[in-house]
Amino acid sequence: MGNKSVCLNCRIAFSYGMDYESIISRICPQCKNEMINVDYKFKAPQKDNAKKWETIKYLLENGFYFQHIYEDNDFSKNILIKYPQNMKDAKVFVEKNNSQKIIGKYEFRESSDGGKYHKHKMHKNNRTNAD
Repeated sequence: MGNKSVCLNCRIAFSYGMDYESIISRICPQCKNEMINVDYKFKAPQKDNAKKWETIKYLLENGFYFQHIYEDNDFSKNILIKYPQNMKDAKVFVEKNNSQKIIGKYEFRESSDGGKYHKHKMHKNNRTNAD
């Protein structure tokens, strides 16, 4: 268990174990931008796999931080859905599981430094479903 942080700019992820004190803010050691906290189950693709990283960015932008997503939004069944591996499946996944997304965790916007995306923490997490 534990937590992971992802930098979309550098296409890297780090695992930080159970150090919950430092979850709030991780800085990428390469680009010095703030990293995105994701669930411990997240598995980063190869750095040069641009299509998979774009899929990850799309999922994060839409409130899916690799948290548990349940089939038919029915927690009592305890049937977890696997995260998509490509953009086509990610769009269907986001549409179908929209009610389970995390709202307001991060805001993404394009920066002026070559089109890289940065995250900025939002102050309110409106997720209504628990893992």
